[in-house]
Amino acid sequence: MIWLLLLLTYEIPINNGNMILRDLGEKEYSLIKAKSTLPQHGKCWHNALLALKSNCDKLNDREHSLLALQLANCFLEDSGHVTYNCHLDETEDERRKCISGMADRAFTAYNEFYTHATHICFFLNYEVWQTEVDNTIKLLFQVSSRMKDQLLEASEMQGVILNSQKEGLRIQNELLDHGKELGTVLQTSSETVSNMVTDFKESAKDQRELLYEIFSYLRTFQNWIIGEVSWFQSIIFYTVSCILCALFSSSRRTVDARVTLFSILSLNIVAERILVQYYDKIIPQSPDDKTHLISTTWLYRKIALTLCAITLICTYYCYKDAQMENHKALQRIEQQLDVIHKTTIISNIGLNNIEPKRTSTEESLQYIRQSLKSEEMDHLEGTHFDRLIPHVFVTLGASGDLAKKKIYPTLWWLFRDNLLPKPTTFVGYARSKLSIQQLREKCHPYMKVKSNETEKYEEFWKLNHYVVGSYDQKKDFELLNRELQKYEIGHTAHRLFYLALPPTVFESVTVRLRLTCMADKGWTRIIIEKPFGHDAVSSQKLSDHLATLFSEEQIYRIDHYLGKEMVQNLMTLRFGNRVFNPTWNRDNVASVQITFKEPFGTQGRGGYFDEFGIIRDVMQNHLMQILSLVAMEKPASCQPDDIRNEKVKVLRCIKDLELDQVVLGQYIGDPDADDPEARLGYLDDPTVPSGSNTPTFAFAVLKINNERWDGVPFILRCGKALNERKAEVRVQYQDVPGDIFDGKTKRNELVIRVQPGEALYIKMMTKSPGITFDMEETELDFTYGSRYKGLKLPDAYERLILDVFCGSQMHFVRNDELHEAWRIFTPLLHKIEKEKIQPIPYKYGSRGPKEADEMAKKNNFAYYGSYKWIKP
Repeated sequence: MIWLLLLLTYEIPINNGNMILRDLGEKEYSLIKAKSTLPQHGKCWHNALLALKSNCDKLNDREHSLLALQLANCFLEDSGHVTYNCHLDETEDERRKCISGMADRAFTAYNEFYTHATHICFFLNYEVWQTEVDNTIKLLFQVSSRMKDQLLEASEMQGVILNSQKEGLRIQNELLDHGKELGTVLQTSSETVSNMVTDFKESAKDQRELLYEIFSYLRTFQNWIIGEVSWFQSIIFYTVSCILCALFSSSRRTVDARVTLFSILSLNIVAERILVQYYDKIIPQSPDDKTHLISTTWLYRKIALTLCAITLICTYYCYKDAQMENHKALQRIEQQLDVIHKTTIISNIGLNNIEPKRTSTEESLQYIRQSLKSEEMDHLEGTHFDRLIPHVFVTLGASGDLAKKKIYPTLWWLFRDNLLPKPTTFVGYARSKLSIQQLREKCHPYMKVKSNETEKYEEFWKLNHYVVGSYDQKKDFELLNRELQKYEIGHTAHRLFYLALPPTVFESVTVRLRLTCMADKGWTRIIIEKPFGHDAVSSQKLSDHLATLFSEEQIYRIDHYLGKEMVQNLMTLRFGNRVFNPTWNRDNVASVQITFKEPFGTQGRGGYFDEFGIIRDVMQNHLMQILSLVAMEKPASCQPDDIRNEKVKVLRCIKDLELDQVVLGQYIGDPDADDPEARLGYLDDPTVPSGSNTPTFAFAVLKINNERWDGVPFILRCGKALNERKAEVRVQYQDVPGDIFDGKTKRNELVIRVQPGEALYIKMMTKSPGITFDMEETELDFTYGSRYKGLKLPDAYERLILDVFCGSQMHFVRNDELHEAWRIFTPLLHKIEKEKIQPIPYKYGSRGPKEADEMAKKNNFAYYGSYKWIKP
């Protein structure tokens, strides 16, 4: 059976995406099956499971939706919530209206079980298919075993016949030798001899009929395998054809051609088999029929050879352009290497004769461009990008606020400053039906386009495209993939996907990206915007889900505070200066306070904020990332994983937060304020639920249980509607021992101001100018705006998105970092929600609750209130 041998010769590739879906479906099926055995609500899960099994093979959108709704109702009934009965007999519009009227929790459950139903059905269908395949294999094995037994029996019968013939010849020879002796008795034994001859003839006849039967079986077996009379010609033809196909399609690029050639030959074998069956069973056999069969067989073979030749010719022309492009690319690389070599020689000569000077914005950008494109930087991870391969940046959720306010402006600024690889194409994807012109109009107020940048701005939008599609339909993502393939060269491109989406659709979107939109030849990177979960459990669930689809090297969890200039400067400040390191410990530092203040309230976005609160929105992510950079040990190198390893180590030394280490607040309106906005409290926001206890201010004291920081309080302070806008790190040193100035001295402080106005200053005591010996508090100041006049500092998103292009994960959150941060805060968050802790009210525009200052004082932080830094 040549077709079976060919099938067994080649290894069938396993679809990793299908195995992932099968594993997900098995896991979710097992969970529901376990729930179906519970005494209280097991019947609901059992009925839902039966409905799944009966409808999976004919699953459509309507059945899929009803199954998800049935599972969601079981979940809601199990957790004590209201269920939603959108009946089968309702019309499609009524059922959709019923689903859209669900509460947030119910709708989230519906969406999750919609995805679960897909996974489970895939798993069930996969099991059915596997069973059928196993049965077919067993049947083939049984048939082949029977055929083998028949052939063995035939072989044994041939041996018996041969032995009988030999015995007959021996007897004849003996008769000849003893003929003379037997002559005298021939007459008397003539009757006996006659009987023996008769018996021998009958035996020979039986033997002849048996041989005919054996050859008939062999002929049938021959026709079944080869498909015509000539064994030798068929074997030679197909052997030579297979060898030629393998030789002409041996390269990696012609793997498609190889598959096509072998498919043509396989189809030709099938066609010959059908033809032989037709002649054997329908048309009476005759010499003319046999001749016609042979000629028809060779006609089929000539057609197959012609198709193979056409396939090879088409393959050659398809890849001819790609080979030319490769040749041109190699020439460009050689030219660029010559230019870089010459530039390096010139720059080395020039640097020996020129004094270093502070650069302007344009010079800084020029240095960045050179480093991004320099092959001399290849040994440093994340410092350059591929220059010869197209890049496609896909924004999922392109019609949302984050996209128009941050992502598209950032892409424009990077494009304007020539910091992106060429060519780079930008594709937006969202449910909203927009044209590129409409998307451009939405983004324009945030793009900050100068009058002399109009031409460049037009060029940027010519590279932008927009695709409309849902987040839960595979066909829409297949359409997106076809759009992305238009911007590839030789089926090669790098793809970046920015998920500017609500967390409820993360799972469905990432699954469909993995199944349909991965780069065939090039890397794929996924940028995920916070929130990364709601607590430790949901965060771990999201991380586990992503880990089944992508490697950690493909996932970029973005926290824009890690892209801010002064946050990135913490590494250099600590480990690049001898003056700070000896005092950076518990023997010299009294406390560390990390502050985030906003002078405005929720401004009509209270509904979104109320779902998370200030701890989840700011403290658990932004402030904890800064804390880890301030407190971590020196990494082994500047490689991203070395840095993130040290951050994880210090986070593991922090115990879970307790309620007595925290002060919670919620702002109320100030009736005496001039600003009408300041007269409104948090609960006055119409988007905030009535009676909400969500904190808008949080103060927490953390302790790090290691040798360097044992006993030093790390104070995190953040809030809305406070007295100023700032984000800073304040390292407060111990009091001067043996004070001789009658208590007039105040503690030294190292202040790292993240925003606004990036600065670094050290508060210290000096003598007041003049003839008196008074003391005053002043600072050693390093303000970026004064030191680097005219220098443009890139936005945080610019730095981070450029890092993704370059493949640097230094300023992105790793899975274990995220887990540790949630581990510290989750018990506190659950306790606040369970016990409904009421926050302390504080006035709009104040410093926050006075209880926070009192707790800071108890934790060795001295607030004098007599000094205020003035921006130079």
